[in-house]
Amino acid sequence: MTQQEYLQQFETFRQQSAADGRFTPRVEDQNAILDDDADQTIHISWDYWVHTAWAARKIADFRPQVHHDFGSYVYFAGLCSAFVPYFHFHDVRPIHLPLLGLHCHDTDLTDIKMESNSIESLSCLHVLEHVGLGRYGDTLDASGDRKAAAELMRVLAPSGRLLMVLPMNENPCVHFNAHRFYSFFQAFGELLHDLHLIEAKFLVNGQITEKLPEMGVNYTGCMVFTK
Repeated sequence: MTQQEYLQQFETFRQQSAADGRFTPRVEDQNAILDDDADQTIHISWDYWVHTAWAARKIADFRPQVHHDFGSYVYFAGLCSAFVPYFHFHDVRPIHLPLLGLHCHDTDLTDIKMESNSIESLSCLHVLEHVGLGRYGDTLDASGDRKAAAELMRVLAPSGRLLMVLPMNENPCVHFNAHRFYSFFQAFGELLHDLHLIEAKFLVNGQITEKLPEMGVNYTGCMVFTK
């Protein structure tokens, strides 16, 4: 809405409140939010909304008793802990949330303190592209994403599953210090070369497709790997 529409609504609401008798809207208490009356119910990053919904459904299908997530969207961890008995959330920036079944850990993805071939169910959603760029307080390392991928491959158990989400463009590049864009081949042929790709979906403009997008188009790869 416009500023003028807001002011008109505020005056109308003040008059209604006088009749209601509970609250007295004061000018000094105003907190004008003018961009939430959108045509759609939500106006968020569709990429983050859709890829986490895709991953949550995969975990619900797999039904692991224990799942380890590395650095993904914290809301994703909180929601999945509702149906995964032991959900472990790892991040280089420690966070501790008081939710039953959710276990939070301070973890460097380039040096995971776990035994090789020990984890049956893993996820790492929109994370590798940031590792080593220093954006989140991690160590500056141009090979940080490769080291993190190597650690994920190392700890994944034989026949286990890894959910991986990465930003992609068939013309790969790095936008320091925000993120990297990988080609599809870089993702499954280089970064995660020791694993087998068993599913690949591509998120383009809020829609999931099985068709690899054209050159020059930014998209998100949603992939399932196994060892």
